[in-house]
Amino acid sequence: MWYDKDSGADKDVSIWKVWNGQTGYYSIGDLVHNQWSNVRGRVAIMVSQRIPGILEKPASFNQVWTDAGSGALLDVAVWTMVPPAGYTCLGAVAVNSHSLIPPDRNKYACVKDSFVVSGKLIETWNSKGSGANKDISLWTVVSNKTYGIDGGTFLPGNGWRKPSKGYTLRAKAIPNIIDF
Repeated sequence: MWYDKDSGADKDVSIWKVWNGQTGYYSIGDLVHNQWSNVRGRVAIMVSQRIPGILEKPASFNQVWTDAGSGALLDVAVWTMVPPAGYTCLGAVAVNSHSLIPPDRNKYACVKDSFVVSGKLIETWNSKGSGANKDISLWTVVSNKTYGIDGGTFLPGNGWRKPSKGYTLRAKAIPNIIDF
């Protein structure tokens, strides 16, 4: 979807979308990778609402960064999802444009609060050296506990600061993960 070729950043990064070929499945966020090569071996999750009330579309999106000024080969904007009350958005979304037109909320889902658990944030990339007009850091959200399920998602940090919290799916709250 996007890689930072020609951005001048000190580190390499690529952002990938989960391919969705099935009706009724939704992304919980895009995947960030610390290389330009393929993401073989990485996991990303699509969710489908089989239990009523577990998933909701994001209420809206906030654009938090564009690579404007970086000189990268492709344009990108990073957006955070804003959850409805009682729900948590597990990841961020990227689009190949600097436009202020938000991503399609019908392609994404936020998860009911009782079905998520606190995760651990690991810095994957930051814009240092890129020349972008605004600084950002991208943090992969991973399981912090044995009952968390990594969704392959990332969250943006304000500048190079770590986001305050990240969440993963709560496995023990889901009787059969296939029926999520």
